[in-house]
Amino acid sequence: MRQLGRDMSEHREQTKLFEELKKLAATYPVVELAFSIPNAAKRSFSVACYMKREGLKSGVPDLFLPVARNGYHGLFIEMKSKLGKLTEQQCAWLFALQKQGYLAIVCRSANEALRNILAYLEIGD
Repeated sequence: MRQLGRDMSEHREQTKLFEELKKLAATYPVVELAFSIPNAAKRSFSVACYMKREGLKSGVPDLFLPVARNGYHGLFIEMKSKLGKLTEQQCAWLFALQKQGYLAIVCRSANEALRNILAYLEIGD
């Protein structure tokens, strides 16, 4: 089944990332705080309007780890496929979040995202 509104490779990589975080949670419980932000899925017009009234905003990064580290308030990650391009709104959000004291990055694979999360938490190999 194809996920609408999103590159399937991004979906697969994000799914892999959360599988790996689940495994790490026994040793590093703080990773259980990571969650996805469901901006990418296509919706019916009425559901989209409903969600926008609730505060859904275009361009918000895909993942958030609400853990303060190394002078940052938390870590936002925008997942992209190898060839995926950031939209103008995504660039604006990443920049605005960085200005507010968050680490906001783009990752192109589950492995890259996991490495960045571990480095952010200073749980390197």
